[in-house]
Amino acid sequence: MKKFIQLMQLTTFGRFLLPAGIILLIFGLFSLGSVKDARNFIQVDAVISRAELYQEAYDEKGEHHEAEYDVYVKYTVNGREYESELGILSGINVGDAMKVYYNPADPSEVVQMRNQAVIPYVALGLGAVALIGGIINVSKAVQKLKRLQEQEEEWS
Repeated sequence: MKKFIQLMQLTTFGRFLLPAGIILLIFGLFSLGSVKDARNFIQVDAVISRAELYQEAYDEKGEHHEAEYDVYVKYTVNGREYESELGILSGINVGDAMKVYYNPADPSEVVQMRNQAVIPYVALGLGAVALIGGIINVSKAVQKLKRLQEQEEEWS
């Protein structure tokens, strides 16, 4: 029991890093699958055609923040006009011009940024670092515990 308690004391940081790393890796893998791969999307000029209120500018406590809108844009591809939902944005007005990226295989699919896969890769990288750090911390703690045990046997 004493050795178990010592091991728990020595691995406090590692016991945090291991599950955090696993959770970040799982999050990164799942979010990577859900993020659109927009590297091959083509840039086009668009105009905000509609903006439906998504979140008020004031919350329940009366604190002010910028209102958010579910934004739709109109753009033209090969002479055909499309109107697509872009997503939730703030600080915009109907009629504002902006650059968007459309899927050449399905021009009705549009995104605001071409590279949307940043967050999953960051989560995967941080998860790997945390997992490796946790493994190193636990292995060093086990080695230290073995050295203490050998020293204890030597003294007795």
